[in-house]
Amino acid sequence: MDLDLDGKRVLVTGASKGIGLAIVRAFRAEGAEVVAVSRETTSELQATGARFVSADLAEPAAAQRMVESVLDLDPRLDVLVNNVGGGSTSREALADPFGGGVDAWASVFALNLGAAVETTRAALPALTRSRGAVVSISSQNARDPRGVPLSYSAAKAALNAFSRGLAEQVAESGVRVNVVTPSGTRTPLLTGGDGFGAELAGHLNSTRTRCWRCCPSKPEW
Repeated sequence: MDLDLDGKRVLVTGASKGIGLAIVRAFRAEGAEVVAVSRETTSELQATGARFVSADLAEPAAAQRMVESVLDLDPRLDVLVNNVGGGSTSREALADPFGGGVDAWASVFALNLGAAVETTRAALPALTRSRGAVVSISSQNARDPRGVPLSYSAAKAALNAFSRGLAEQVAESGVRVNVVTPSGTRTPLLTGGDGFGAELAGHLNSTRTRCWRCCPSKPEW
């Protein structure tokens, strides 16, 4: 498949595993130059040939510093993929809609909304020059807030609203803004022995989990 991405420069956050790693691999397969951002690299990420930049985007001002360092390497940027995200899997967060209180909610919003907002803000001048694209990875839970902490669903819903509003505001500059909202995705986070699925099973006093929303008739993982 030729998606006309050969030679394009792409920045992917949350890139070390799961959906982020799959995104890096897909862009690399199309011939794109990828800068992969996460707190730590992995052997799987290194094998893609992507350039790695370490950053913890949950930290204030980390996104601005990260984008500046990426553009110092090369001022070109054609695509930004805001993939970094996540939430608490504690029993309290799952059972109590206000689980963790204000600080816990602020932390979830900082990672799932704030990181995308600040990364996009910093990258927008470069994307405007290239008439590029912003793609943010949201979640089906933004529209169907069940089975995960409410703070995560609310943060992803806010990401959707931000993206839709930004799309209208930057359209005249030629920058495209899109959101992808995957449902349950078979990654190690969901299926691994120490991932979200396993933790959720433990909270439910179950010894097995399955993707009850998107494939309820399939056998357990």
